[in-house]
Amino acid sequence: LVHGHLAHVYKSLAGMVTVSVYDVAERMLGAFGEKLSEYAMERFRKREVRVRMGRHIEGVEEGVLVIKEDGRVGFGVCVWAAGNKVSGLVQGMDVRKSEGGMERVLTDRWLRVLSSKAGKEGDEGGVLEGVYALGDAADVAGHELPTTAEVAVQKAKWLAKHLNAGEQPDSKPFSYQQKSMVAYIGRHDGVVEGKQDWTGASAWLAWRSGSLEWTRSWRRRAMICIYWFMNKLDGREIARR
Repeated sequence: LVHGHLAHVYKSLAGMVTVSVYDVAERMLGAFGEKLSEYAMERFRKREVRVRMGRHIEGVEEGVLVIKEDGRVGFGVCVWAAGNKVSGLVQGMDVRKSEGGMERVLTDRWLRVLSSKAGKEGDEGGVLEGVYALGDAADVAGHELPTTAEVAVQKAKWLAKHLNAGEQPDSKPFSYQQKSMVAYIGRHDGVVEGKQDWTGASAWLAWRSGSLEWTRSWRRRAMICIYWFMNKLDGREIARR
């Protein structure tokens, strides 16, 4: 966006804009394997993006970012792309929650919410009957899963089938089936983790195809393709100030 589309609109800024990424994690794309994570960070560095991992943001002031490790760092535009705090609903619930990182409601393997008195694994006793949880704000005790749409979709399908079957006591618990994870890292580049790991333009195409796969109507799919073509032909629409 900066070196492509904006450079054509604001030619006076060419060569003057720098991009820095600050993250509290030790590596980017933490849900992916270390090899793919290193690939993404190396690609950013080659594009002269300053990657600063293991940084704790203590405050944001006008034109200044306050960082525990680096002190006060000036900026022109600051984009905050992280979560800020736990959902108020989750915070106020008297149930068992995960420890470390963002608090999430814990469930057993049948997605039943665990009471605050439940055991560590949560498989025996301590469940709230008739209360289920799924999505980013929930996790299975003893089986930590990433906060991705794929996990939520699989949980939703399993729970719908489980409830429609009448909650049979001998039913099999939820089991997450790992599928490919895809991430776009800019400039027609991406990473895919699955049965085989792959990177580059082919991974970017896999990421792009996801937009069409999740779109329900053929009309919307056609419109998405048209917008892609127009953006490639004439660049993105940019509102000038």
